[in-house]
Amino acid sequence: MVLAERTLILLVTDFRGLIPQRILAWDGYDLDLLRDGLESAGLDTRVVGAHELDLALLPRWQHVAAVYASSQEPRYKQYLQDIMANLHFSGVRLIPGLDVLMAHEDKVFQALRLASAGFNSPRGFAFGNKQQAYEFLQSAQFPLVAKSADGFGSKGVCLVRNRREAQRFVDRHMFHRALNRGRPLCLRIWQRVFPPRPSLGILLFQELVPGLLGDWKILIWGDTACGLYRKNRSNDFRASGSGKFAFIDVPAQVLDFARGVLGTLGMPWGSLDIGYDGTQCHLLEYQGVHFGLITADRGVFYYVRGADGVWQKRMGRVQVEKEMANVIVASLRTCGWLEEQGSTKRERERQ
Repeated sequence: MVLAERTLILLVTDFRGLIPQRILAWDGYDLDLLRDGLESAGLDTRVVGAHELDLALLPRWQHVAAVYASSQEPRYKQYLQDIMANLHFSGVRLIPGLDVLMAHEDKVFQALRLASAGFNSPRGFAFGNKQQAYEFLQSAQFPLVAKSADGFGSKGVCLVRNRREAQRFVDRHMFHRALNRGRPLCLRIWQRVFPPRPSLGILLFQELVPGLLGDWKILIWGDTACGLYRKNRSNDFRASGSGKFAFIDVPAQVLDFARGVLGTLGMPWGSLDIGYDGTQCHLLEYQGVHFGLITADRGVFYYVRGADGVWQKRMGRVQVEKEMANVIVASLRTCGWLEEQGSTKRERERQ
């Protein structure tokens, strides 16, 4: 038996049988194409709903990996994350990894992750308590970009120009009451009659990268990438959701930076928001799951990095599922889960 027969790839879908998204949240990858690409390399591949997973069956396989769905609906996302986390801790290799799923629509997690990775990205300051956020704002340098923890596109993101605007943002995003320990009886009675204002929540302040008129949306799978340029909204600092985008040549420095992000974060593919001022690149945000494919599906050219490190422009559109399969196969071969030589699954079935 060749090693490929001991490796199972799960394509874990949501309640609609999808791994979203494509352009809209209720659309997803072509799982038949993705499965064909994986099986042609000799990998056993199964499409299974998240609710159908049976961890008791996993020991039958020497190696199991899973490509999976996420969601923009917070509670359902938590449900999927709980399932994927249990797969991870059961020894299943998640593609992308669990940290990428945790970063999905979580701007605070992203900011902390990027700070520890040492990227050239805006410095972030995360808070879960109103008083601590207020104390930070006493000596903060404005303007700052204020972000709620979740939300896609530019949802929950605004520019605060002074302490008063920042404190209002804090007030809006601290939802839960926090009561001090050891309060005297009279204070407890008072707080029952007059509940204190909310003081717990989660939010992020980030330094503003000055001078950016827009950003680059880069989708990248290993050594294959595509991109578009997004202009900022009118009289605004935000490019996401502006609708002002153009498919123009992507600077090689931006492509090199994007590839470096994948390597440092250990991501097989990603959707990256990159600010570029002509000299330096700044990673503004990233996603590795459930990101839109408008850049790939509506683009007219893409780039492939050659063995010499030079990005070559090619006309046409990225075949997303093919590139995903190529990245997965190459990764499994690197870690020894899949042999380079040997008959494919389809050839073995014919035999």
